[in-house]
Amino acid sequence: SRPLRKYLLYYKHGLIFIITRNKKAALELAKRNNIITVEPIKKAYILAFYKKKLGTQENRGDIAKLIAALRYIPLTII
Repeated sequence: SRPLRKYLLYYKHGLIFIITRNKKAALELAKRNNIITVEPIKKAYILAFYKKKLGTQENRGDIAKLIAALRYIPLTII
């Protein structure tokens, strides 16, 4: 099987931004010093963000389920 890196396209002035929950995959795709770990944030902060962006939240329960499924990781939510 081919390494994941072989499936990526590279450009002279391009950047590749990879979001993964798998540290092994991150280490395979990026140099060790290019990995930024993003920790989960509190549910209340995410709900406040959505309230600010979306206004009234009649479907607050659905939003709470979505952010829980995304494990409160900011980059997957925004």
